[in-house]
Amino acid sequence: MLLDVFLPDMDGVRVLRELRAAGHGTDALFITAARDAGRSARRCGRGRCTI
Repeated sequence: MLLDVFLPDMDGVRVLRELRAAGHGTDALFITAARDAGRSARRCGRGRCTI
């Protein structure tokens, strides 16, 4: 699944958490066009998240 880190209604990390909580085991690739690279990097650590 391809998700943007920053979505209008909720962030992509939350979307993935909710899908997994509902029993959907899927991997995701996160992208963003955000200019704040530091904020994006902090969202998932050093380029990798485990949710």
